[in-house]
Amino acid sequence: MKRAHIAIAALVAAVILIAYRTSITTGVVESQAEAVNTKTSAGDAPTSSVSPGYSPRTVRPPGPGAVRPELPTLSDPASDAWDVFYYASTDPTGDPLTVGVTEDLYIDGHWLDALPASELDAPVQSAIWARHMDLKGGAYRFYAWGDGSLRLWVNGRSVIDQWDGPEQDAVTGDVWLDRSGPAEVVLAFSPLHGSGLVRLWWEQVVWFPAWRGEYYANRYLTGQPLLVRNDPMPVFDWGLGAPALGLPADDFSVRWTRTLSLSDGCYRFMADASDGVRVYLNDSLIINAWHEAPAEPLVHELALTAGDHDIVIEYFDAGGPARVAVTWERIHHELGNAEALQSCGTTPGATPAPGTAREALPLGDSLRTALRRLYHRLVGPPIWW
Repeated sequence: MKRAHIAIAALVAAVILIAYRTSITTGVVESQAEAVNTKTSAGDAPTSSVSPGYSPRTVRPPGPGAVRPELPTLSDPASDAWDVFYYASTDPTGDPLTVGVTEDLYIDGHWLDALPASELDAPVQSAIWARHMDLKGGAYRFYAWGDGSLRLWVNGRSVIDQWDGPEQDAVTGDVWLDRSGPAEVVLAFSPLHGSGLVRLWWEQVVWFPAWRGEYYANRYLTGQPLLVRNDPMPVFDWGLGAPALGLPADDFSVRWTRTLSLSDGCYRFMADASDGVRVYLNDSLIINAWHEAPAEPLVHELALTAGDHDIVIEYFDAGGPARVAVTWERIHHELGNAEALQSCGTTPGATPAPGTAREALPLGDSLRTALRRLYHRLVGPPIWW
């Protein structure tokens, strides 16, 4: 019996090793040319002209100080009140000097407005506003403004980290809530001077005028995305950094979706990525490089009729520098031209589509993906493949 278990374990290990060693790479590059417009998800356009994820300041990965501070029990989630904790140091940690309450739905005004009229052992240097808010599940964009240092956490996740002041620019951060209900919002602020002002506001993002980007904290596009935002184009070079605040710098994945209105013609799709990338057009897999490997450009050509076409781009980074680019161009404009139509897909360097249906992945990819998902579900994120 023991020999049988050893044999099964050895067989599974051999399958995994073979699947891993067969990894190859490719890449993708995205388009611009003939896109007329896009369909958007249901919902009204946001009132703000600022696109999701945009920030006038450079957003850096959260440092050690960006960990959400420990706080006493907050007010009832049904309340619109903010609990305000005042601190004697410019770094709001430890026990607060005193605690106040403000009824404002949005924080908008003098930062000491809720300071209780009582004797304090030391002058107040910083404050934290915290409350529970009843929010619907989905993508949210938070804005913070103040003449000092700012940090924001939503359900314990660092969404904004600008602890440097003193610019008076609005800072934005996006977050995805996987379910409706009470969400904990915590804002920390340290003013540049005693009369500092601070403001926080937010909106739900239900409109994606460009590419809807879903960002996952694993390389398998599984679970709930940590971030959903509007991306102008799926062309990024993150280097050794994280794609957004709160996401890992390695072992993450992204799915971009969009519906484009294209004219008829012969189109060349190009991909370039490190590590894995694949492209679906109208549910057909046209580029497949779902492997860990350096970037290697891949090209696919095909004839398209005029009308709406659904495009899905999936990408994962296993480690090291992360970059992805997916582009396309129309190389023959008239499908009525028999000679031009016949030559579509014959350009040197063009590669055939790896499959016709989205589900029709190579056996090795399917087996490797199934094993990874099983391991991820039972044990956690694999660090060895």
